[in-house]
Amino acid sequence: MKYIKKVWKSGNSVVITLDAPLLKGKGIEKGDTIEIEMKIVSIKKLQKPINPKK
Repeated sequence: MKYIKKVWKSGNSVVITLDAPLLKGKGIEKGDTIEIEMKIVSIKKLQKPINPKK
């Protein structure tokens, strides 16, 4: 994920800062930075371990 500059929590949201090459052709110049803010709706805990032992 080389385009992600930083991710931080702001209140009840997660803000992700991206480098512009990820969204070429959408009127975004090279070198621009995009911030995406996502609201945390719910947090689910994993029920099973990701790497179960065999």
